Amino acid sequence: MRRAPIPVELEFVQPFTFGVAIRLAYNAAAAGFKFLLRVYHSMKHTDFGHAQTHAKQLVTDRRIDQPGPRCFATAADVVHSEAHTLCAYIMMQQRPSILLGVPRVARYLSFSSQPGVSTTASLASVQELDIDEQIVVGIGEPLVALWGGAVDELRGFPALSGPGVEIPSTQHALWCWLRGDDQGELVIRSNAIADSLQDEFRLEQVVDAFKYGDAELSLDLTGYEDGTENPTGDDANAAAFVQEGAQGMVGSSFVAVQQWVHDLRSFSVLPQIEQDHIIGRRKSDNAEIEDAPLSAHVKRTEQESFEPPAFVLRRSMPFAGASGEGLMFVAFGKTLDAFELQLRRMAGLEDGIPDALFRFSHPVTGGYYWCPPVQGDRLDLSTVKM
Repeated sequence: MRRAPIPVELEFVQPFTFGVAIRLAYNAAAAGFKFLLRVYHSMKHTDFGHAQTHAKQLVTDRRIDQPGPRCFATAADVVHSEAHTLCAYIMMQQRPSILLGVPRVARYLSFSSQPGVSTTASLASVQELDIDEQIVVGIGEPLVALWGGAVDELRGFPALSGPGVEIPSTQHALWCWLRGDDQGELVIRSNAIADSLQDEFRLEQVVDAFKYGDAELSLDLTGYEDGTENPTGDDANAAAFVQEGAQGMVGSSFVAVQQWVHDLRSFSVLPQIEQDHIIGRRKSDNAEIEDAPLSAHVKRTEQESFEPPAFVLRRSMPFAGASGEGLMFVAFGKTLDAFELQLRRMAGLEDGIPDALFRFSHPVTGGYYWCPPVQGDRLDLSTVKM
């Protein structure tokens, strides 16, 4: 039985390029729709005009609406293929899981590869993971190397040392972010994932996190909002996702993950003005303090102060457990460069001034991962398949 199409409002923009198609898909996904957008371009040359003509013809043929500045299309409409064309499938399921605000609860899983595991078995086990809006999967450089592939821009997390600062690297092969409203459901699903991967991967770390406060973004346990300067809308899409390139890269993202352990007791006894100057914002109204010290966290990581601007999309959440209390820092980007620029300045490697956060907090883990695009309910691993 043919599944009923889901109407999705699209806005045709001149010129209709591959990058524009991705942005249209994001706009629909951000509005809560799930759909499959196929964009065609010539394998022999970059004939983006074909994509425009074909998309508009679909609307005309289906009589969904007359061609114009605004029209409607459906997933069922985009089912055509032609000889000598490349069909790029972009299922916008990975994006809502990243673009939406942080969930009520989350669980982070980190895996290493089992010794002697075969490339074929390892790749197949990851390919069989069920992907939906409640999971983001990241692949580390060690796993890509095991598979004999390559992902442009992916590298291992750097261990850095600055003035009185140590930033460790604990790079793993595979990382999963499970998100939801019920911690019990996350436990059950994470156990099922670990069981399905146990022959090829060893579970190294599990961290449970939670949302603190009622805002879209969580408060840190210090009481300050994390991610105040996050880009939004089209800017968030542009900052977090690869916009153009080969099939298997477009729609993917890179993520930096660190576990920061706080000494909340020592922070809590500091005078309020001193706390505010460490962060660079007033806790009372979240306003930025213009004359905060250069060591203030906001000053160290001000995205527009870098050249080029270092925009990332933060999706951090607090944690508390046997390993202590603090923040699971998670930042998505179209590359890893923006995050690394911020990290190096935080460590004092740019000007000898370390971030004041190190007065009461320090990272104990650090990893870089590539989050592939999604086709249906599976990861698109065509980039790394040999």
